[in-house]
Amino acid sequence: DACSIKDLCTGGKCVGAPKKCDDSSACTADSCDKKTGNCEFKALVGTTCTDGNACTEKDACDKDGTCGGSKVNCEDGKPCTDDPCDPTKGCDTKILTTKPCDDGSVCTSSDTCDGKGACVGAKVVCDDNNPCTDDSCDAKSGCKKTNNTQKCDDGDNCTTDDVCAGGACKAGENTCQ
Repeated sequence: DACSIKDLCTGGKCVGAPKKCDDSSACTADSCDKKTGNCEFKALVGTTCTDGNACTEKDACDKDGTCGGSKVNCEDGKPCTDDPCDPTKGCDTKILTTKPCDDGSVCTSSDTCDGKGACVGAKVVCDDNNPCTDDSCDAKSGCKKTNNTQKCDDGDNCTTDDVCAGGACKAGENTCQ
């Protein structure tokens, strides 16, 4: 047996220790060819294994007898985080501060990361200082002005009960005849 080493005669029999053919890989079936004494390592393709890298998943043995997996996606889709992968820890999200970003709203400006992982900006001022319009901001379309019918003052001391109409202050009753 070519896979037997340190052969000795004992009790009328030839006895030896088995030749060790261990490549320390979970991805190979290790054996010794009894005719040649050569170690053989057959790849266990598709066998589940662990490659020791926290940045891979679905680890399996390949045709070369090595263990590997597909890259872990650590990206969380948030503009205020950096999402690297550490081979020993795995995903290691870091919150960014003061980085310019876009919160997706036209009602804010100068958007930056706030240090808590959120993208925030200063509110856009939509007030046109016209008492006859109600001013607001729509996150998609921006500033909106809606005409109202509130009481107002047209600046003429000879009129009373002035009222907003069509986005402008209209004179009320004339008191100076």
